[in-house]
Amino acid sequence: QCKVFKITNRCSDGWGQPRPDWCSQNIPWHECAEHPEKCRQDRGTNMFGYSAHFDLQDAHRQIQVDLGWDNPEVTFEPVSCETWEGPQDAVCTACPS
Repeated sequence: QCKVFKITNRCSDGWGQPRPDWCSQNIPWHECAEHPEKCRQDRGTNMFGYSAHFDLQDAHRQIQVDLGWDNPEVTFEPVSCETWEGPQDAVCTACPS
């Protein structure tokens, strides 16, 4: 199942902190993809071995109930902002101005 989500901020649970956490990786995901040897270094990934972590906001149960997802493991790639089906007046910071 393929869904497009807008990323509104970077992962912050543990980013830059000297402890293992969801976001304890010290390099961005794209650097990890471009230089896999960096991922194998200490703090190249988070405590679960991932180079990125996303919190899907589920305040209205749109993830668990509507999609039927419970803590999904996902793959991701950057896409054009036009593929996002959210409110069209919301700012998409990755889009060229």
